[in-house]
Amino acid sequence: MLEAVQEFSTRLGPISFVLKRSERRTLAIEIKQDGQVFVAAPFSLKEKEILSFLNKKSHWIFKKKEEIKKRNQENCIRKYEDGEAFLFLGKKCRLYIYEEQIKQSRIYFDGILWRVFIPTDLSLQERQKKIKETLSEWYRKQAEEILGGRLFHYTRILRVEPQKIAIKTQKRLWGICDYHKKIIRLNWLIILAPMNVIDYVIVHELCHLLIPNHSRAFWKKVETVYPQYQECRQWLKKNQSQLLLP
Repeated sequence: MLEAVQEFSTRLGPISFVLKRSERRTLAIEIKQDGQVFVAAPFSLKEKEILSFLNKKSHWIFKKKEEIKKRNQENCIRKYEDGEAFLFLGKKCRLYIYEEQIKQSRIYFDGILWRVFIPTDLSLQERQKKIKETLSEWYRKQAEEILGGRLFHYTRILRVEPQKIAIKTQKRLWGICDYHKKIIRLNWLIILAPMNVIDYVIVHELCHLLIPNHSRAFWKKVETVYPQYQECRQWLKKNQSQLLLP
């Protein structure tokens, strides 16, 4: 299978798409959850025929992309209100707010819901900020504990030894491996995802300590340790907008 990223100007505007050529007989368009357009085409089909097909489907493509964009934006809205649901280890749990005569906020989690206690007399903006800070700090502590344990587990399986492990905020990336310095950096927000997805991200980055690129050998190594990695990659693509705390 051959892949190539292209851009095509239609009557409604430019379309950036990934063209996949294979032995298939038909032409098809797929729009992913992140809005990326994929076009699957036979090896024998001429480029002008593909572009003509895209032009005919341009209205449908732009409509679907707008629907996905709107849905992703709605999923990203966080008001930090009483009863709002947030993910933790892939499970949605409710957040309940209590106001008390206290100076420092507190948070408790029973495996089903959070109870956040905040000072009284806060403005709406201050209230939202305080709740977000309290919940985010709780997530960070959970990430340090859980990710640390899973990292230790898979370093023994892969027989690798990172020189440094950092759990921090990262834009867009769930993990980074510095092959030369042997440093693993993980995004603490991955703690919102299911445990199998967390394990995949950890295995992915640890495998980069052995193979720095995304070659066939790399993915074979990932598969050897974590055979279900493809399912986890798809989950991340589909649910990436849910793993945010804006």
